[in-house]
Parts: sequence; C-alpha cells; structure tokens
Amino acid sequence: GYLTTSLLTFEKNLFKAGVSLFGAYDLIQMLKKFPSESNANAALDKLQYGDINNKKDIIELKKNSPFYFLEQCKTPLWVVHFKDDKIIDFEQTEAVIKKSKKLKLENIKFLIAPGGHKFESLKEEKKFYKQICEFFNNYI
Repeated sequence: GYLTTSLLTFEKNLFKAGVSLFGAYDLIQMLKKFPSESNANAALDKLQYGDINNKKDIIELKKNSPFYFLEQCKTPLWVVHFKDDKIIDFEQTEAVIKKSKKLKLENIKFLIAPGGHKFESLKEEKKFYKQICEFFNNYI
C-alpha cells in the first residue's frame, strides 16, 4: 500500500492506476503506532525507517510520506483497508479519507471493510481480486 501510493504521488506518470492494500501513508504516524513486540523490533524500526526522536529523521520521514503530498496524486487510486487492522493502524486511512474529501480528490476511491491486516477467507480474497481486475480494466 505504501509503495503504490508513493509511486502514484511522487512518480506521477509511471502507472495508469493503482490499488493500495492496508497501506501506511504517514511514516511518522506509522512509527508512533507500529506494534513492537520487543526492543529488537524497535531497534530494527529505527535502522530501517529512522528515529522519530531525531529531527533530521522526521524531515526525511515526512518527505517520503505520501500523505503530506496527496494533492500530487492524480492517478486513479483505490485504497483498501480493514477497520480492525493491528499492523497498520486504520487511522492512516481515515486521515487519507478526510484529506481527500477536503482536497476534493475524486481520483481516490475507498473500500473499507471489517477485518484485520488480511482477508478473512480465500473466498473473500478471490472476490476482491476479481474487483481489482475490473478496476484496472477501467484504466488500461
């Protein structure tokens, strides 16, 4: 989800459409809420993403967070997130919904459903991938 939204925001002409599944859009907020099971995970997060207590890292995290540049995304984007996601907090998507409405970004659509950070069944997943194909057929 993060990669798709970043590419559609920062590299505007690469793709005709994209689907963001369970995405993080604000890396700062992700790191503040990311579930760390141990201090080892927290240390790995700092190495991989940066330290949210370091001003230089905050600047870089913001520069690489599509949320802060959402108005640049002109490509059709379908954002999919399940409300009970414990990996990437649903607040990430709620913030994107709110900002999209405020900016009147009609190219961004949403599918919000109950569930966690995955599909609840293979049947639901297959149904969804059929919808993805229909979505892409509209633009390709």
